Amino acid sequence: MEAADTLASFNVLGHVAKLIAKYDARLIVCNRMANVQPVTESVVRAAYYEVGKPDAYREDDVRFLTNDQFGYAAGVVGIMNREGVSALVMFGLFYAESLVFAEAGNQAGAIQVAATSSTSQTPFFIVACDYCLIGEEIYVAGAYLGQDRVRLATIIVQDWGKQFTLAVILLGTIVATFVSVTGGKGNFIIDLLKLY
Repeated sequence: MEAADTLASFNVLGHVAKLIAKYDARLIVCNRMANVQPVTESVVRAAYYEVGKPDAYREDDVRFLTNDQFGYAAGVVGIMNREGVSALVMFGLFYAESLVFAEAGNQAGAIQVAATSSTSQTPFFIVACDYCLIGEEIYVAGAYLGQDRVRLATIIVQDWGKQFTLAVILLGTIVATFVSVTGGKGNFIIDLLKLY
C-alpha cells in the first residue's frame, strides 16, 4: 500500500461502490496485495452502508487473489470471463498486467476506465480502454471524488507551482535569447532589477 496510486484509488473505489449499491448492480473487486485487502473491504462496506444498503454488500466479492503478478492477472481474466463483466474500472499502480486486463476487458465488450501514473503502462491503457486518466490525473480523480479539501488544495497549489515554474523558464528563455541576439552583457537582468 506504499504506492500513492493505490491510496488515490480508494476514493475512486468508494465512489464507484456507492453508485453500484445505489443501482443494485454487482461489484467485484480484485486485490493483488494482501495489505490492501482489509482497506478495500472497509471502503466498499462503508459505501454500501452510506447508501443505506448494507445487506447488499457481499464480502466474497472483494477478493484477494495472489501476490504473484501473472497469477493475479490470470485470476482476474478468469473472473472477467466467468462473470461476464460489463464495466471494468482499473485504478492504481499497474505493471505488465495492464495490457492483459485491458485486452481481456476489450474482448469481453466491457466499458473500460483506467488510470495509473506509471508512464510505461499508460500507453496500453490509452490504446485498449474507452477512457484513460493520464499521469497525475489519478490523484485529481481521487481527491475530487472523495471531496477531500486538503487534497484538492494540495493539487491546486501544485498546479500553481508548475505554472509559475513554466513562466520563469519561458521568461528566462526570452531574456537569454534577447541578450544573445543583441550582444548585450550577461547582467541584463540585474540592470532591469535596478530600475525598481
